[in-house]
Amino acid sequence: MVIKSKGLHEAIAKVTDRNAPNGSWVIAEVIGMGERFDLYDEGEGIESFKEALPEDNVCFCLISLRMTYDGVPNIARVVFVHWKGSKCKGMKVVRSNQLTQMAWDVLQPHHGQLEVLSADEITEEVLLGKLDPKGGSHVIS
Repeated sequence: MVIKSKGLHEAIAKVTDRNAPNGSWVIAEVIGMGERFDLYDEGEGIESFKEALPEDNVCFCLISLRMTYDGVPNIARVVFVHWKGSKCKGMKVVRSNQLTQMAWDVLQPHHGQLEVLSADEITEEVLLGKLDPKGGSHVIS
């Protein structure tokens, strides 16, 4: 059984709330081999999200973006992000790939999934573009 810390549970609830501010985010870190997911950080805004991502680690994140969806404006869409820091050791990255499904189940609900390899490339426009079914690859590198 996977355990989600109380702080992480509360942070996920804030980000996935239908009235969440644009750019609300939460970063979860994996403890052990996925026995537990803990809150690493939370906040608002794309820039603070990018600054919080650890270059030497792998994390799973949620970020809420407001957009027009099916003609309805200002709808919150929550994106699941698998972050792979550029200075992270190879085995840690491989292990995180094995834990993606567990993280997917813990960090929900969400409306799309992205893999991010470079924080420099993260913008609201890029994130929303990658959510589009016609947006091509779901990797931001």
